[in-house]
Amino acid sequence: MTQQVWRDFTNACSNARSVVLVAPYIKLDALRMTLDAVGDDAEVTCITRWTALDVSLGASDVACRSLIVDKGGSFRLHNSVHAKYYRADDHILIGSANLTMSGLGLSNSPNLEILTWAASFDWVAFESRLLLESREITDDEYAMWESMPKSSIDLPDNGFPILDLDQWKPQTRDPEYLWDVYSGRCLPSDDQYELAMADLAALKIPATLDRQAFDDWVGSAVSFSPFVTYVLRQMAATRNDAELWDMICAEWNVPDRATASRLSETVENWARLYNLLTKYQDIR
Repeated sequence: MTQQVWRDFTNACSNARSVVLVAPYIKLDALRMTLDAVGDDAEVTCITRWTALDVSLGASDVACRSLIVDKGGSFRLHNSVHAKYYRADDHILIGSANLTMSGLGLSNSPNLEILTWAASFDWVAFESRLLLESREITDDEYAMWESMPKSSIDLPDNGFPILDLDQWKPQTRDPEYLWDVYSGRCLPSDDQYELAMADLAALKIPATLDRQAFDDWVGSAVSFSPFVTYVLRQMAATRNDAELWDMICAEWNVPDRATASRLSETVENWARLYNLLTKYQDIR
């Protein structure tokens, strides 16, 4: 069912002047097949959501950006998009299917998905909001995403949790404690255990990972944590602890210098364990 509906959509793409593709997960093979049906004069816009986990686990392919750019289109990121929305002029599909071969019913083991023509939908308002809230990425940022190491974790298509790290700050002073708690070991104090549990919950780590897969998961997430990257950049830019703490308080709603000091030390511990310090050559 989904397969036939998508073929009808790609047929509509062949004569469309405007094509919009929106999904949180987009894979290279499915996007290439879709773009092959789009005329050279069409205006193409692609909006997706990349997270460290999505990219490192292979839920989304960063090379999709190159396909869109080579087509002369606009490739944009939206931090919280969950919609699956596809438009070719006034032909609009909505449903549950990501732009992947499994989602579109085109693989040997397709997902059970829904894609349906939207008979009445204010697509102008929807797309206006998407464009307002999304952003183009620079070539430098794209290079950073391309360089992200691939994880050894093997999850099925659509088996990827939505990880919201926008406001997350690592709490566990010694990040080795995360593995201890995850693997069922005791910690020296209840307070340390609770902090480790809070970090594990925020990172949404699947059960039964081995140590390598666990480190892949945590390291990938931490490397793109906004708070972690902010603190590391500021540490590289200033040698003045008080100035660093004041910036953390001002930018991240941290109540006082003592808390900011603890957080900056915690970030440095995590960065050292997950080899992030080399990204910031001037760091002390």
